[in-house]
Amino acid sequence: MASKVVGGPWIGLRISVVSNRYTAPLYADIERRYGLLRDEAAVLIAVANDEGSSAQEIVEHTGRPKNTISRAVRKLETDGRIQRISDREDGRAFKLRLTASGRTLFEQLKDCCADRDKALVAPLNIAERTEFDRLLTKLFEA
Repeated sequence: MASKVVGGPWIGLRISVVSNRYTAPLYADIERRYGLLRDEAAVLIAVANDEGSSAQEIVEHTGRPKNTISRAVRKLETDGRIQRISDREDGRAFKLRLTASGRTLFEQLKDCCADRDKALVAPLNIAERTEFDRLLTKLFEA
């Protein structure tokens, strides 16, 4: 006999569907407004949230393929949005940092993300939003 999962079928499937409903319109909007592809936006956001990240750390954090993150890093560097800084601990490695132009663009991307956040939680009341945020934080930090 199959065990019933609390709340409905397969948790992973539901997370994936909700995630896709969030990310597909977000990245389409970012590409339309700012000309950034998904991985370029992901790199810019990751570097803004953790100055000094390496491309490898971004790959690990986002789950995106190494080659697409590398391509995004090169494009953002060529466009003057990020810069590579030699890692003091490992001379062969580089850390990434936003330029002034990259910081300005990130501030604009935050508005797109805030709009998607509002749309995502719109069906929830205040108490549910608070609980959702608490649970999401717990899962994120686990």
